[in-house]
Amino acid sequence: MKPVQAIYKFGNLYDRVTKKRILINDGAEVSITLREDDILSEDPNLRQKSLLNAEQKRAAIEALSNKRGRVRYWKLFNSGKTLYFKIFGRSKKTGR
Repeated sequence: MKPVQAIYKFGNLYDRVTKKRILINDGAEVSITLREDDILSEDPNLRQKSLLNAEQKRAAIEALSNKRGRVRYWKLFNSGKTLYFKIFGRSKKTGR
């Protein structure tokens, strides 16, 4: 067993002395001592927003339209996500 003074930042543990990230084997048993006020009651990354009904969605789009003029785009995902799409239409045939 090796005691380590660590700090938790950006979803990782860092050694306070060396400032290096602490890499732990999967399945390793660890012991942690935390102050009571450092323990979160829920995961802030998994908070679910309340779902909008059709009327609320329409109102949100209209509010955005009124703010920016005519809306030609709508945010689908945050950055880092992959969006796949297919373009339909007539292709122009060349005489080759």
